[in-house]
Amino acid sequence: MPTPFVHLHVHSHYSLLEALPKVKALIKDAKAKGMDTFALTDNGVMYGAVEFYQKAIDEGLKPIIGMDAYLAPFGRFEKRHKIDSKPFRLVLLAETNQGYKNLMKISTVGFMEGFYYKPRVDKEVLKEFCASSDHGLIALSGSQYGEIPTLIRNGEVEKAEAVAKQYAEMFGPGHFYLELVDRPELADVRAVNAVLIEMGRKLGIPLVVTKDSFYLKPTDAEAWRVMACIKNGKTLEEYERMQTVEFDASFCSPQGIVERFADVPEAIDNTRRIADRCNVTLELGKW
Repeated sequence: MPTPFVHLHVHSHYSLLEALPKVKALIKDAKAKGMDTFALTDNGVMYGAVEFYQKAIDEGLKPIIGMDAYLAPFGRFEKRHKIDSKPFRLVLLAETNQGYKNLMKISTVGFMEGFYYKPRVDKEVLKEFCASSDHGLIALSGSQYGEIPTLIRNGEVEKAEAVAKQYAEMFGPGHFYLELVDRPELADVRAVNAVLIEMGRKLGIPLVVTKDSFYLKPTDAEAWRVMACIKNGKTLEEYERMQTVEFDASFCSPQGIVERFADVPEAIDNTRRIADRCNVTLELGKW
């Protein structure tokens, strides 16, 4: 029997120096935990899409192809030190083959036009590729670094609501979800989730739960911290002084997440609904 919760925000080692697991290890772990599908959403790139598709199909799992996109807050052509070096996040999932093509084009624009520290796009790009009713993309509002959660953390709830309406209109009915990230150890994330739940019900925007996974097991957290130190040129002592609260970003079993979000069952159910809707078929081995 399929699990009620589906992971829709998962990073592999193709999120360079930001996540640990290789695609094959993710698929093996997913099968061991009784999953029949999950999404691969690497940071700003689709390097792992074809490998993920092939290996998931070979193992009898349905691959959901996506990307954790970087959004330039002042437009993809603005490239100013510090101001533009911290883009927002938005998870994009390919619902159809057309959505997969649009996802590849969006990724390309991020590198060719918007690259500044990261491959970035902006709302102008999203609007262009969502102009048609059959754009085939499903968007999640992103982790704690998404535009909406950032506004909430800054106390700008009304502005966050306006942005949520903008995205809902851009992607169309049933194609934009407010993302509740499972980080029970972090008080600010729990607070943001509470506002998002209220906002979703107020505005009629559906909710969805993600884990935003960067490694397989909780015990991999130490190796992940070491990788973060390599990426940022810091020692473990420096990292631990900056990161005062430990949290779990593992590819955890679905059951724990279902229990933690028992008060918003629709957000769990929506993970399965989205997974059922995402059906990309790639024809490989020819131009």
